[in-house]
Amino acid sequence: MILPLIAVLLVGSPDSKLRVVDEASKPLAGLKVVREWQTSEEKKGTAEAITDKNGEVSFPRVETSISLFKRLTKPLLVFVPASCGPSWEIYGMSTYRIYTPGRFTLKFDSKIWKRDSGVWKRSDGLCIRDPDEMKKYHPNENYQEFYFFNITSSFDFTLMLFKEKEPNQAPEPTPTTVTPPAGQEARQP
Repeated sequence: MILPLIAVLLVGSPDSKLRVVDEASKPLAGLKVVREWQTSEEKKGTAEAITDKNGEVSFPRVETSISLFKRLTKPLLVFVPASCGPSWEIYGMSTYRIYTPGRFTLKFDSKIWKRDSGVWKRSDGLCIRDPDEMKKYHPNENYQEFYFFNITSSFDFTLMLFKEKEPNQAPEPTPTTVTPPAGQEARQP
């Protein structure tokens, strides 16, 4: 049988271009971006880059392969109970983390994004972890994270970050007037 010898292309991660800007659409240069990818075939990798003066970073396409025989038969495992066999899915998954100095957050348009189990999802399969959920589990780390499955064509995305007030930042002091006892003048503290 020749099927086990024929290789079929599996995209671990597409050619990717990410642009990071602030709420005024000003590019954010010098940010560390990490791309992690993995496939259902347990192949994986990591790459890091720093956003340039335009707030951009690019990662090349990552391709792996799977035998034609496995590609044709693995989906049939859906009929095998999970405890008896491996997952039937064949996929490529890419995860991106954008590390920021200080606290930034995201804003979501509910016409485009739907929240589900701590993740904001778009109809094309792009998922962004809810920034508020991320802070609960990683309070001392400043990054935003998004991911997607099975995108094989070039990926180009702009992420707009909104600066948050620092958690320990005290509110602006407000002047107060001390009410004097009767017969004395009012004074400012």
